Amino acid sequence: MPKPEYGVTAPWKSAFAQSRGLSVLLRAWQLTGSEEYLRIAKRALVLFGLDISQGGVSADRASGQTFYEEYVAAAPTRVLDGHLFSLFGLYDAVRAISSDIDAEARTLAKVRFEEGVEGLKAQLPGFDMGFWLRFNRCDLPGYPQDDPCTIGYLKLVAAQLSILHAITGDDFFHRYAMKLEAYLRPANVLRMYRFKATALKKLNRL
Repeated sequence: MPKPEYGVTAPWKSAFAQSRGLSVLLRAWQLTGSEEYLRIAKRALVLFGLDISQGGVSADRASGQTFYEEYVAAAPTRVLDGHLFSLFGLYDAVRAISSDIDAEARTLAKVRFEEGVEGLKAQLPGFDMGFWLRFNRCDLPGYPQDDPCTIGYLKLVAAQLSILHAITGDDFFHRYAMKLEAYLRPANVLRMYRFKATALKKLNRL
């Protein structure tokens, strides 16, 4: 479906969708043993290494803060859960493809996963409002600077960060997950709704 707030119409490129497809292809390969699924999965990795200006699905690569875009638009939209889900798809490739099966594909997946993890560590503080979490950090003209996420979304991101901590062993992600969970207080929720109403009005959605 179209996403008018980002100026995109269906279909659009998406690192989120790319990562879901990657996970499905890898599982199909593991279940059937068909090398065709693995070949297509390797092709799915390529777009993660290209900037959105090059027809890819990543933003901020030049600054060393790689962010995988759920919605590829004219400028970075940086939807946080989309980046995290993309990391999980890339980790699926790291998990499934051993060096003795395809060293090139494994290296590619590992590099893209690690780039995304480092990008997340650099960018995550920019989503922190000090009492809540921004849904995105969108550079499109006219988009509100502070568009807070919903309660359910904050819980989702906290869970995603906990999973990433389990995968990487990096305590940074555990600390941030705990910090987000601590934001779930009534006073913060009420404050979030005031910011959300302002953002929705600016987007002509309220």
